[in-house]
Amino acid sequence: MASISKDNQGRYRLQVLLPGEVRKGFSIGKMTKKQAVYFQQRVDDLEVATKSGTIPGGETLSWLKSLDDEFLAKLAEWRILPESISHRLDREISLSGLIERCIAQLRVKNSTLKIWNRVQNNLINFFGEERSIQTISTGDAKDFRTWMLTSGSNGHPYSEATTRKAISIARQIFAYAIDCEFTAKNPFSSKDLPTTIRSNRERVFYIDRSTIEKVMDACPDQEWRLLIALSRYAGLRCPSEHLALRWSDINWENKRMSVQSSKTEHHAGKESRIMPIFPELFELLESAHQSLSEGASDYVITRYRDSTVNLRTSLLRYIRMAGFNPWPKLWHNLRSSCQTDLAERFPSHVVCAWVGNSERVALEHYLQVTDDHFEKAITEKSCAKVVQKGLKDACNALQPKFEKCQRPREIQAISNLVNRRQTPRMATTGLEPVTPSM
Repeated sequence: MASISKDNQGRYRLQVLLPGEVRKGFSIGKMTKKQAVYFQQRVDDLEVATKSGTIPGGETLSWLKSLDDEFLAKLAEWRILPESISHRLDREISLSGLIERCIAQLRVKNSTLKIWNRVQNNLINFFGEERSIQTISTGDAKDFRTWMLTSGSNGHPYSEATTRKAISIARQIFAYAIDCEFTAKNPFSSKDLPTTIRSNRERVFYIDRSTIEKVMDACPDQEWRLLIALSRYAGLRCPSEHLALRWSDINWENKRMSVQSSKTEHHAGKESRIMPIFPELFELLESAHQSLSEGASDYVITRYRDSTVNLRTSLLRYIRMAGFNPWPKLWHNLRSSCQTDLAERFPSHVVCAWVGNSERVALEHYLQVTDDHFEKAITEKSCAKVVQKGLKDACNALQPKFEKCQRPREIQAISNLVNRRQTPRMATTGLEPVTPSM
């Protein structure tokens, strides 16, 4: 390990014990004792990493970048700076350069790419475009999380879920940097930076059938009513599963339809699912199919396929036109309300197979407690009392007749006969086993 000493002129000297008990020294100049100790600690860290064949810490790599070529040459001569680490020192990369390189190798859908681009803008707005990734610490990553929750871009704070998603993507970006040997640490890997997205129950809202019927009445055309019905009565994800639905996916005879799911297609056997067409939806689909002209598109939704069409903004308008205040998470809560209704009628594994999620996800993000549950609980309690009182009255009415027809002697005789047949009796030969000579 390295040691430091100080001469009469106030200059510090660094000494390193090399293999073969050879001690080498090098003057590191005038500095405070604290600076000299820090210098020694960095050399110790570098020596340990070199002997173990590992990568030194990010702080040590950043320190190496600040050294002049003469001292780097000495470290290389003492074999404390292997060629692999020396090569890494030349691989300086900015935050923006790292993100662009990481995004370029992604193979994801356009919707996922938009999320990554949004996180890219947030990272650059906070850290700066030319910030070296070596200088970003875990403390900086925590500050980024706080900034997302309190300020964000343009002074608009982000939700906890959005912030956790951004931290998750930043963690993936720096994991890629480690794979490329641009850095040795991941500042976003701290346990204090959670990435698991939890359900925000404050934004869960149940939309009953009467409300959604009025909203559908306020819609301008049949396709808009279908968009809403597919979410509320079939639980489709909007817009991906709506826009993927074709007329050829519908089995009119068996009243079933095949739903193509881009969200789950990367899981084996989850690229599509079969679900029933419930009566509320069947009438709308049948009416729309009958009104098709010759040579019409096979897609069920044709007018709103442009990616620039903002379905959320239009739905907000129709909700207000129907006389209601918009609920949170417009489309998701329609799907959530559908699964909540289905869970009242069918087993959970069946509902999840139809809607296209797992029982765990359904419990955390979809299933709701509604006013109808409370009303049902109150009603069932009243019914139980009525039934209990009815049974008691019936028993009281039958009691005199039962007493009149009783025959105690006959009943006792039958009871004795049953007991004799059911009670095991000991054999007449006694406890000893029977032998052939007896």
